[in-house]
Amino acid sequence: MPAVRLWKSLMAVVVCLGLAGCFRSGVDALKESDRLISEGEYEAALEPLKIAVQTLPKTPQTWNYLGIALQGSGKLNNAKTAYGKALKLNSNFSAAYYNLGTVYLDLKDFQRAILAFKRYSEKEPNDPNGWLKMGSALLQSRNFNEAEDAFKRVIRLTLQHPEASNGLGVIRLYQGSAKEAETQFLDALNIQSDYQPALLNLAIVYHKYLDRPRWAIAKYREYLEMTPRPSNYEQVQQVVRQLESENPTTGAVMPLPDLDPQPETPTKSLPQQDLASTNRNPKQNSITNTLIALKDLKKKFFRG
Repeated sequence: MPAVRLWKSLMAVVVCLGLAGCFRSGVDALKESDRLISEGEYEAALEPLKIAVQTLPKTPQTWNYLGIALQGSGKLNNAKTAYGKALKLNSNFSAAYYNLGTVYLDLKDFQRAILAFKRYSEKEPNDPNGWLKMGSALLQSRNFNEAEDAFKRVIRLTLQHPEASNGLGVIRLYQGSAKEAETQFLDALNIQSDYQPALLNLAIVYHKYLDRPRWAIAKYREYLEMTPRPSNYEQVQQVVRQLESENPTTGAVMPLPDLDPQPETPTKSLPQQDLASTNRNPKQNSITNTLIALKDLKKKFFRG
């Protein structure tokens, strides 16, 4: 018996030496993983989670944190499995539904994402995050009516929300109303003047749908001057150069809302959306910016 106890002690030392630090209990390991996740150190969080999984396998939060760390590390299928284990242990664990939905969004599995966010919102109806993510998934699955309802729910809960207004603008554009889309994008910018997706979408509406090239140039320039620099900076810069060569002017011509509106251009084809997902636990009550990016910007705007 003493030999067995000595062997177990030696094994504990080996486990400790193999990790970033030693933990007195699985709870300590779970707390450390929580701290690392909150700092965005997902890979590092996997180390204490090895201990937490071994010592607290029946605790849903263990698997939820493991899912977050795996998702943040890019291991989406493993994260999906971890969230599933959390929900198997507790089918009412709302945070795991939310996080599972974000994995499905990352995987472009919009129907399963919608189901996960619906389950989350049934349990947390007053959290705008769930409705916002559900609206994003519905929008990408082209379910415009339900997406609109979800975004409007966000606005009712928050009174104003740039991502929800931006989403409503994209819906209006798909429905063929560029003027209403313009209004929604302007609303989003009135709420948050540096909200990049709405500014880019507004520039595109002026450029491609309302035939206001100088207004488009002004908004594209604003977008290019934003900090941090947009990821598609070079693409948009080329669009601006082409527009400026076709519409020479001196100085920036800013949009003037009191001018007579131009006739709308019928909507023929629309940009795809890539709505960013979150890797964070909803208990932090953080909302990741929903980026209505334009994947085919280069294809649509470059002409040789």
